[in-house]
Amino acid sequence: MTTVIRATEPDDLTGVRSALLTAFEQVKAAIAAGEDVVMAVPAGDLLGHRGPERGAYVGGLVGMVRAVAFEGARPGWVINVVALPEGVEVADGDLDLYVGAGVTGQVVTVGTGLLGKVAP
Repeated sequence: MTTVIRATEPDDLTGVRSALLTAFEQVKAAIAAGEDVVMAVPAGDLLGHRGPERGAYVGGLVGMVRAVAFEGARPGWVINVVALPEGVEVADGDLDLYVGAGVTGQVVTVGTGLLGKVAP
């Protein structure tokens, strides 16, 4: 089974911290239950298109995913980010279809909205 964690939208730096802590607790619970994890985030937030707070939050989620994937390589934890374009809704049960079998620690961007954009 896969646990889906959807990004929230913090409006200030205090909200960023709180949202990251909540996501971390959700990741720990999913891993303890033996579940894979998919973080669903707005693609534009990867580049800070909707403000620095949201960009910082999604950047923190991506860092968390990569760190958890690295630490969980031996025990076989699977955790990835799926970045969805604005206006695209994907059901929780379908998000893991965007990530290949055996893939972990990756950011998968759905759609073409970020093509040609400069990534920091």
